[in-house]
Amino acid sequence: MKATELRIGNYILISILQRDGSFKNELFSVNATTIRDAEHYGNEWNAEPIPLTEEWLLKFGFELYEGEMIGETSMNDNWTLGLFKINAWGNGWLFYWDDKWDNRIQYVHQLQNLYFALTNEELTIKQDND
Repeated sequence: MKATELRIGNYILISILQRDGSFKNELFSVNATTIRDAEHYGNEWNAEPIPLTEEWLLKFGFELYEGEMIGETSMNDNWTLGLFKINAWGNGWLFYWDDKWDNRIQYVHQLQNLYFALTNEELTIKQDND
């Protein structure tokens, strides 16, 4: 994951050194310091992208809806948040907006960035899902 992929507010995993000498991954919301550190340390910083899962879609407020047919393809695992739709596809997710398919998404920060670019709103964890 490159620092250039991150925006303030993106969720990532940061490896935190524990007192016993082990590392523990903790959820972290990116801030300006995080991005500056990532740019400074390059590939050696202790952060990882979070794989996008159904659990994360629920946290963001997406809802599962009935499968549908697109041409001859049956689309299962369909999720929607307003007009924003995303479908499971192989080892990632495909989104479509206004019935046009586009990029594959694999990580939470990618979905957050895409959602912001299309809606001009932040995609954050909904309070009632905590």
